[in-house]
Amino acid sequence: MAFLCAWTPSYSCWSRPSRDSSARSTTLPESLRRLALFDLDGTLIAGSSERRFLRWLLEQGELRPWPVLRALGVALWRLPRGRTAAFKANKAIYRGQPAAWMEELAERFVGEELRWRLRQPLLDRLEAHRDEGLEIALLSGTPEFLLGPLARALGVEIAVGTPMARLLGKLTGSLAGPHPYGAAKAEIVRERFPAEDWDLEASYAYADHASDLEMLALFGHPHLVNPSRRLLARAKGEGLDVDLVD
Repeated sequence: MAFLCAWTPSYSCWSRPSRDSSARSTTLPESLRRLALFDLDGTLIAGSSERRFLRWLLEQGELRPWPVLRALGVALWRLPRGRTAAFKANKAIYRGQPAAWMEELAERFVGEELRWRLRQPLLDRLEAHRDEGLEIALLSGTPEFLLGPLARALGVEIAVGTPMARLLGKLTGSLAGPHPYGAAKAEIVRERFPAEDWDLEASYAYADHASDLEMLALFGHPHLVNPSRRLLARAKGEGLDVDLVD
């Protein structure tokens, strides 16, 4: 059965028909690894980790107005290509920043701010999966230099964020690889967790957005966290578990 679960003072679940698992092979080797994969923005935390980081940089006096204006200019130039290219994959604000310094600031931000924003019910689920012997992974569109410190704080060895290009020790503002969003997330899962090594049918994934559905469909235990009402209706028809958290 698949479940609709609410983390409230009284924990409750409502069952609905799950996807047919009869087609799954019964000859999978026992050595296959199992995974619990977590999205960050909107899942482990409410809102955007990168926006919180940029706001924190401004408050700390570590970010000048000019990079913000430059990023807005790039966004306007890219807007005809879509909102993802214009905003989510737009990292021009980091152009010229020393990579080591940005990593140090990200480490401070995670320790002082971000780790305290993590949703406890999702952390409890993460630890429960770890206790069950599953390997834990984070997959997010946030910059890798920001995701890395959080992964270390959580004791997570597998973390895939947006890779940032570097030149002579400075960030260029360009990407060094795919931006994990939408179909790219699903492709990253296929490449990083191939069927010969991982049993995704026995694995779990947690995400919050309609753009994550293709990625969630790769897992035997997909969970939508706090979906919109429209997405909730769609989830019920696709055999997704739905987790409601405060």
